[in-house]
Amino acid sequence: MQVHRKYPRYATSWRIVVVYKRMGAHESYCGNVSELSLGGASFFADIKIFSPEPIVATIEIPTHLSSLKSPAVSVKCIILHSVPSSQNGKFRIGIKFIGFNDRGREILAEALSGLVAVNDNSKLYG
Repeated sequence: MQVHRKYPRYATSWRIVVVYKRMGAHESYCGNVSELSLGGASFFADIKIFSPEPIVATIEIPTHLSSLKSPAVSVKCIILHSVPSSQNGKFRIGIKFIGFNDRGREILAEALSGLVAVNDNSKLYG
């Protein structure tokens, strides 16, 4: 099956912090992005993360890929899925970006331009 994506995706291990609401309280989770594009990201978590409301994700960009001193991008997202992974016993969380802060989209685009895109037919998850 051929997958057509709006944006190229990239395999990364960049740090991500997500803040979401669970039972009325704000929770946060820190992890590493396994796959990233200008449209969204995927990461593995020890716990199932779900929120019917938008969440905020902050992605730390390696300094060698940005002209900024401490590059990080905050973006409003929706959770697309939170499913068990057969690869590592964790949950694979997929998020869609719906609103970047300030110059966030531009900063992320600059950083991704220094990487090689993953082929859409490759299987990153196992």
